[in-house]
Amino acid sequence: MKITLGLQLHPHTIHTPKAAFVPGATAAGWLQEISSWGMDMLALRAIAVPADISSITPAGLLVLFQDTPVPDSSRIRYPYGLLGNKLFVPVNATLTPAVSDAELPGILIWDLQLLHPTTGFIGFAETDLFPLQDLLQYTTAGSANWDYARNGITPPAKLTYIRIQPATTGLFDDIHETINSRPLEEMMVHQNTSSRLKDKLLYIFTNSLLWLFRGLKRLLPGTPDLSRYKWMKWVKATQASIEEKRQHELEKLMRLFDTDMNTALQYAIPLDQPYASRGTAATPGTQLVKRDTAFSLGKLKSNSGPADEWNTDTYYAALRNKYQLAAAHAIAQKDYKKAAYVYAALLGDYSNAANVLEQGGYFREAAALYESHLNKPATAAACLERGGLLLEAIGLYASLEQYEKAGDLYVTLQQPEKAGDLYQVSLQKAIAANEPLEAARISRHKLQQPEQAAGLLLDGWQHHTQHERCLQQYFEVATPLPQAIQQVYTTHTPAHRFKSFIQVLQQVTTTHNDPVVKNIAVDIAYEIVSKQSLENNGENLFALSNFFPADPLLTSDLTRYLHTMPPPVSPPINTFRFAADVTWLTGTSWKGQALLIGVKANGIYLLRFDLVKNWAYVLWPGNYTPDLQFTLVHNARFSEAIMVHGSQPLRMETKRLENKDTPDSFFRDVVITCPDWLPTGLLGYCLTEKDVITIHHASGVLVLSHYSYTGQLAYAVDCKVDGATVQVDLAINIPVQGIIYRGQHLFFSAGSSLIKCDLSGNMQLFDMGHHIYRMYANPDEKELKISISSSGGAFVLSNTESETTWKRIFLTRSGTRATWVKHLPEGIVLVGEDNKVKIYRSNDDTTPGHYNQLETGTKICAVLPAAQPGHMIVFEVNGQAGIHPL
Repeated sequence: MKITLGLQLHPHTIHTPKAAFVPGATAAGWLQEISSWGMDMLALRAIAVPADISSITPAGLLVLFQDTPVPDSSRIRYPYGLLGNKLFVPVNATLTPAVSDAELPGILIWDLQLLHPTTGFIGFAETDLFPLQDLLQYTTAGSANWDYARNGITPPAKLTYIRIQPATTGLFDDIHETINSRPLEEMMVHQNTSSRLKDKLLYIFTNSLLWLFRGLKRLLPGTPDLSRYKWMKWVKATQASIEEKRQHELEKLMRLFDTDMNTALQYAIPLDQPYASRGTAATPGTQLVKRDTAFSLGKLKSNSGPADEWNTDTYYAALRNKYQLAAAHAIAQKDYKKAAYVYAALLGDYSNAANVLEQGGYFREAAALYESHLNKPATAAACLERGGLLLEAIGLYASLEQYEKAGDLYVTLQQPEKAGDLYQVSLQKAIAANEPLEAARISRHKLQQPEQAAGLLLDGWQHHTQHERCLQQYFEVATPLPQAIQQVYTTHTPAHRFKSFIQVLQQVTTTHNDPVVKNIAVDIAYEIVSKQSLENNGENLFALSNFFPADPLLTSDLTRYLHTMPPPVSPPINTFRFAADVTWLTGTSWKGQALLIGVKANGIYLLRFDLVKNWAYVLWPGNYTPDLQFTLVHNARFSEAIMVHGSQPLRMETKRLENKDTPDSFFRDVVITCPDWLPTGLLGYCLTEKDVITIHHASGVLVLSHYSYTGQLAYAVDCKVDGATVQVDLAINIPVQGIIYRGQHLFFSAGSSLIKCDLSGNMQLFDMGHHIYRMYANPDEKELKISISSSGGAFVLSNTESETTWKRIFLTRSGTRATWVKHLPEGIVLVGEDNKVKIYRSNDDTTPGHYNQLETGTKICAVLPAAQPGHMIVFEVNGQAGIHPL
């Protein structure tokens, strides 16, 4: 059997670039284009491609990338992918007929093959490859004297960019507004044209009479009741007949979905649209009209004029279910444009519409939805960046005052001057906000000014709360290092900084093998310890052993010497003071460390604390107000990420915080991420072993969505109670909550209801009798227990064996929105509000007894387990923290 292979064009890139075709017949032309890629040309190999198999005239050069990093796709005109390690094809083309990887070796007989759209199929041996330097011909050096050469012609100004202005009337102008518009009736059974016209005229006439009658009743209250007249009864009967025909039409649409989903979508009636049409239709009737199912932003608002409103109450839930299934089917088929149409035009779910558009590569369209319809400009900018629309992204980032990010994109575009201007703006903002670490980072890594960075860090060592990190980074940039160490000690280190200075010296000697550096560090450490010992101060005595880890006797010698000193009068440290200029808002535990998040005028801060003595800060610059509320969601069993959501739009790029971020490596790795793909109207979210689940309302309907961990929508379903779609009053403000995930079920709250929901959106509502403010479940407990604070008090909830009822153990009988409750192992329950915490204990299922309480100076932002068993650490909003026994 003979098979003829061909190429079929695909609208998107589907292969990873492994080579590139450079057209032309001259080596000079080839090398000029290859040099524009910015690759290591000595690492590349190439094959000359003939115009056809019988010609010796080259049609171009196939350049193989080997293991060399591939440049940006915008630099390569004709990239090629590699199939079966032997066949090169364009990255946007597929084989026809389709051939699997297992079948390719039996078809490809040469070492390498090229299937080119013009030259066809050509095979090569491995020996045909040659290095690019073989294209160069070296000539004998001439004897001309070039000392008298004149300046050449001034080159023209560099072209910085070419931009095509996107259309404003719609995002897909190549798609017609309608495609062969025909009523649904013509798809099902034939109906007489005059009958359809009669229905429309009757609809207009009877609606006008009803409108006139209602107007008279409002203007003239004494108007007699006209409903008893025969003509009014006829009007109402006619209206009922029209409504019956419409319901019949909807029944046909439901049946069509079961037999031909694609055709049914063309006649689907929008159910929930933020831009719902207003007024009376120009051509009302009793039939659904065919629509184009390709997404177009221009059509979202085009329906805001007069419309023919149909009563879909009877079929509302069933139709929404059909639409959700159709959208999921379109995603599975990678028809992202159709999926976006269903979400945006039929379901009014712009968040999921934008998500699938981005999956399909329609980045500009997705960004327009994010910015103009979802009010998420930062997400729009990130979307444009992911799509390679860098200039448009730069404009958005700059408008959001994310100048450093905009500068990074200018660097990508090879426009360093513009990038430098924006970096300078970011630097001045960091200096004005008294953030020397941030300012030094920009100066050192973005502006390439290490001397300026050193000055900023030295000033931070003397005046900033993160003085140790400032000094550590100062020693990374200061040269020569031995002199820098001596100078800092002599002129910039007061006595109260000695302990921190010795700790940094220890880190320096660990990272530098220079004996000169170690000697000067040891001498300074001895000098500091000697001065303190004369004052009976031994706080840094044991630090000397860190400089001599191989000496087994030094620690015991230091211990004996310490016993000759008077005992210290200060009590053991059980309080900590963190940055007081940050308003700390909430926190969580993560693998033996405490993570607190707070806000300051210049950005969002994260505190990492090992619960013993070491801590560090991470900053995300931005402008926020102190009323910002955070939701922190994580599950260490499934992911190393902590997903952050804020009541205000957050500008937090993902950061992986590793051990190397701190000199002592006392932290466990964690990823802090603020997903910009979380949908608008969010009620809650959680992590599962497979995906991220969100519950949000779209146009008043509660929707459960499944996303990958990278944010790609897999499918969405409507939430239902007893088969009925759950609708939400948009006027009610429900704070975003971390959903509790246990046993393939979700638990969250709304109003006075505890809601249990399976992964398909089927919900059970349990009325708690009081408005629920907060819920908490200990992730380490196998048995599901939920601590709840409500308007009727704080209580602990446990599921009964029947799984249909709940057992409540009340701790208090009143509560406010500020009340929180958390249960710990060994029957301990904490109830807190403002600056007070009450501790309850119970060893069985009886009501726990109140046995202890504490009160802090300011409001409590978090209570977490301490490193010592049987203790807790209480964090306050002003940065004060204390360890207390349970």
